[in-house]
Amino acid sequence: MPAAPIHLAHHRLALDPLGALVWRQAEIMALADAVVSPAVLERLVLLLRRWEPRVLLFLGGKMRAELAPQLARVIGGRQLIWVGEDFPAAPGVGECRARFEQDGLVFCHRPGGPPKNAWRRQVIAPRIFGYFRPVSEPGTARAAACFIASPQGIVLPGFGGVLDGTDISNPDLAGFFPGGRIFACAKDRFRSFTYSHLSTSLGAARGPSFEPELQHG
Repeated sequence: MPAAPIHLAHHRLALDPLGALVWRQAEIMALADAVVSPAVLERLVLLLRRWEPRVLLFLGGKMRAELAPQLARVIGGRQLIWVGEDFPAAPGVGECRARFEQDGLVFCHRPGGPPKNAWRRQVIAPRIFGYFRPVSEPGTARAAACFIASPQGIVLPGFGGVLDGTDISNPDLAGFFPGGRIFACAKDRFRSFTYSHLSTSLGAARGPSFEPELQHG
C-alpha cells in the first residue's frame, strides 16, 4: 500500500491511505477525529504493525469508557496523547495536551491561531490538525476522506473513513491551503490533485507517484 511522501518544514512525512500521518524519524503517528470502535481499533492495529511508531497522537476524537482496556492493549507500551482543547482528562488511557510541538511542527485539533492571511504569508509554524474531516464528492458513491497538504500545514481526514465532514471545495477549508494538494483516500491508494485543478481532477486516478513533493522553507 503506497504512502504519499510529504516534506514540511524540512521534515519528511508520509500519508497513509488508511488515514494516518507518519513521521518516521520522530517515531510519531497522528490520527484525527477517531471515534474509537472495534472496527477503528482493527484499522489501528494494521497501522501500528506497518509503521511501528513510539508516539501515537489522537488529534481530537472520542471513545466510550468501556473500550479503554481494548485501546490500551492495542497500543501496548506506546505513548498515547490526546491532542485538543476539549479533553478535561484522558478518556481512560493516555494523556491530554492542548497541542503537541516538536522540531518546528505543531500538532493540534483545530487550526486556531492567527487569521488565514498569516498562513498565506507563512509567518506561523506549520500545523498538522484535524477538525474539518475533509471529504471529496460527499453524498456520492465516490465520496472519499481526504488529506489536504500545503507548505502551511496538513489537515488529516477523519480516521476510520469518516465521510460526514467538510466538502473540500468549502471556502472556509480551502482558504487555509493556497496552492494545496488533495489526497483522496481510495482503498489502498490515493487520488491526488491540486485545488487549482479541483473541478477537472476529482475523478482522475493517479498511480503511486506523488511528485512534486511539497516543500516549506
